[in-house]
Amino acid sequence: MITDQPGTTPETRIAWFCEHFEVDAPELEYETEEPNVGALLFSDGLVTWCVDQGVNLDWLFLGDQRALVAEYRDQEPSRRLRKEIAGIAVEMDPEVRNGLFTAVKAVVHFGVSMEEAMAVFNEVVDEHQGKSAA
Repeated sequence: MITDQPGTTPETRIAWFCEHFEVDAPELEYETEEPNVGALLFSDGLVTWCVDQGVNLDWLFLGDQRALVAEYRDQEPSRRLRKEIAGIAVEMDPEVRNGLFTAVKAVVHFGVSMEEAMAVFNEVVDEHQGKSAA
């Protein structure tokens, strides 16, 4: 059970998130006109930060934790695939395994196409097998 609560406002949830995940807070903008003076604005910068950090908007603005649970549940197929890959990777030579993980990271984090990442991975494997045979 989590006892460290993230707060009751978007600002306190942002502060909690930044502290726990060691990231910088977004620049926040507030309404300056009546009747909502001081209300947090749904700005481009805030939305970009949420997307970049993986922050659920329902949780941030409403404190609705059901959205977090639903998002976690929706990632189950991805978790199963990662477990399957990890099981296969254990059997690999460490250098080949590192090449595979680097290829996956390139696709997931840097937008490299799967075809390009696997072509580089195959080169690493071929080179490694050539070294092993020698």
